[in-house]
Amino acid sequence: MTSPAQHAATPYTAKKSMLSLALPLLFLLTAATPTADFGAGNNRVTYVAGVDFALSFGLTFPADENLESQNSTLFMKVYHNAEVLAESKMPLFVDGALQTAAAISPLAFPSSGDKQELNVLLSYTADFAEASEKVFEGKVVKGWVTIWPPLVTIIIAVATREVLWALWAGVWT
Repeated sequence: MTSPAQHAATPYTAKKSMLSLALPLLFLLTAATPTADFGAGNNRVTYVAGVDFALSFGLTFPADENLESQNSTLFMKVYHNAEVLAESKMPLFVDGALQTAAAISPLAFPSSGDKQELNVLLSYTADFAEASEKVFEGKVVKGWVTIWPPLVTIIIAVATREVLWALWAGVWT
């Protein structure tokens, strides 16, 4: 005979074990496409509109038997506001080792704004039928904004004849 405390714990344990069986099955049913990890790359936070840059990212692959084939290729596409900015492909294996990082270039944000988004598609097929999509956000400034710090530094240095204070002010503008 079970006590009320043991009886109350039984349904939770049964649900927990069913959940632990269902999660791996759910993982196997999902499409096995790689995903991009932008934290692993050397990407800046601010970009200048119209200036080329390379977008680098780490690759995370789900467990899949197709990856063992040495002829696998990863197709990459980057677009901004439905305009394709770049397309590329790379082999998944180089000298027998699975690639864990990728970069795509040249890219350039066509316009400026606080939050501009680049959508990165990764797929094993060229038609991107089963692709994973990840959004990269960056702040984009106009080109003329980049001359403010040196201009402020020069003006303060000439006006006050204090170069160190002028440099400090220029760094913080």
